Amino acid sequence: QMISRDTHSRDERLLKLLSPGLYKDLLFQMRGGTCSRHALFEFLGARNNMFFRQMCSEGFETNTWQVGETVFCAGDACKHFRFVKTGCFKYIHSSVLDAQGVKPQVRGTYGSSTWHNMETDGKAATFAGSSNLLGEWEDRAQTLTEGNYISEACLWTLWECCGLCVSSEVGTMFTVSTETFREVVTRYPEVLWMSVLYARQFVLKLNKTPKTDLLEPPQVSEWEPEAIDVVHSEDQDLPWEEELPSHISKHVARAAVKLAQLIASEGLDENRPHHGFTVIVGDEEKLATCGRAGFNPFQGHDLRLVNSQGQMDKDVFDTLRRNAFHGDGAITLDSQTGKVIASGWFVGDIRLGGSAGGARSRSAKAIAQQAGNCYVIKASEDSRGKVILHLGTNVQPFSGKLKEWHAPIALAL
Repeated sequence: QMISRDTHSRDERLLKLLSPGLYKDLLFQMRGGTCSRHALFEFLGARNNMFFRQMCSEGFETNTWQVGETVFCAGDACKHFRFVKTGCFKYIHSSVLDAQGVKPQVRGTYGSSTWHNMETDGKAATFAGSSNLLGEWEDRAQTLTEGNYISEACLWTLWECCGLCVSSEVGTMFTVSTETFREVVTRYPEVLWMSVLYARQFVLKLNKTPKTDLLEPPQVSEWEPEAIDVVHSEDQDLPWEEELPSHISKHVARAAVKLAQLIASEGLDENRPHHGFTVIVGDEEKLATCGRAGFNPFQGHDLRLVNSQGQMDKDVFDTLRRNAFHGDGAITLDSQTGKVIASGWFVGDIRLGGSAGGARSRSAKAIAQQAGNCYVIKASEDSRGKVILHLGTNVQPFSGKLKEWHAPIALAL
């Protein structure tokens, strides 16, 4: 059994004689296919190849397990997420063992060469032989083979192992520690915010299901902004309303969201469809340093989307609907007054938008973090009411109806 482990160690030493670039390429080829079996890794790999390459080549390690070796026991503090590459592993939930009164006495190796005793109702139960590794519990065990993964929960919350995992064949696993995972993820802003969206849904699912080390990921439609299409029956508050920076009026932000949703759902004048657009709410002076417009039909005019009562001005809405959504570039609004600054406006530096998605998505992410943070509303070409909201590094899909605001307010006119 030790031949396999020695062979793996020898191969690792030989691989490290290669140039660093070639070594990383080989590790990526070895690990990428297995790791992409997980929905989040597949999604991130398709949208940010540099992150996925680094995670596969530097984040994961390869571990070899002999027949009968214990990967972990119930109650162990869990710090590693694992993919099975080769071999076969068995997992028994602690509830199965608890029902039989089984308590581990020692950690060790199951199998014919090494005996591992467990205590059951005061008697010692010994599991031996790789052909029936777990004895009477064999048929209650779950089997993990190539592409399966285990203990994902440790990436998103504090976690203790919920069962026993043991190798039933000589096998290998790709393993990443929680510390290494977070270190790599935080180097890529777009990966970080997507991971946060995913983690929220994972933990929600975790809290609704019995604890297990084999929890399946939430559906992509539950955490990927462009895929979410939730319609709320009740009126909704403006997202992040209580967290807006001082230079962004909530009345202007609300009016901008209403503008975007109306265009997305009803289209342009004369029943023409929109082709996707972005509305940016930000400080006019600071925005001037972050981008520019080509031909700007609103230059020299003083049109304001928000009236003195804090409501969206319907006449200005009609003007924007006829003139602002036909070309490329964003519509920009002053965040205090609601003044229409420009249409056809382009972000000068989109590096903060990362490398995932199209130009409009990357620009929206980038400008949301510039000019002291902007409130950005983006609608895709096929949107019929759903928009993606950005504020700083926060991202949220929104397809509900905003609550009406009736109280009189004083605007900076």
